[in-house]
Amino acid sequence: MARKGKAGGRVDPEVQARQQRCLDLKVRGLPYADIAEREGYASESGARAAVEAALMRAAAEAAEVVRPLMIARAERLWEHGLGVMLEGRNDGDMERYSKGAAVADRALARLMKLHGLDTPDVALHVGAGAGDLERLKADFLLEITRAGGGVVDAELVEPGGDGCTE
Repeated sequence: MARKGKAGGRVDPEVQARQQRCLDLKVRGLPYADIAEREGYASESGARAAVEAALMRAAAEAAEVVRPLMIARAERLWEHGLGVMLEGRNDGDMERYSKGAAVADRALARLMKLHGLDTPDVALHVGAGAGDLERLKADFLLEITRAGGGVVDAELVEPGGDGCTE
């Protein structure tokens, strides 16, 4: 007999409805033994697993609704931080520049996390660790200071170019 449940990563709508009924009964306060009996599970553990599956599905669905909102918020925060940073640079105010850079940096870290780019395997693929990033930021701030807050001579490096891996 074929198993009901996940088939190719998707849950059968009947199984999903049964799991939701189990969750609804648990929310109303029924013990797992009663839920198992009502929904035809062999034991309490089957009813418990159904409730947990319904909760996990609800959490995943909520995350997919919230994630785009959080991405948009982090993007706006990054733009704001970058704006403050550039104003500080243009005014020669290194304190404001540093504060703007810190805000932009935190927003970028949040965006990386929301897009799943903050995992160790991604950092290894890119080839830069946290120490490298801090060194690069310090070098950049030093160059800005040397330039008197003006334009810094820099080079744009494309992926796959010298020193970069794809």
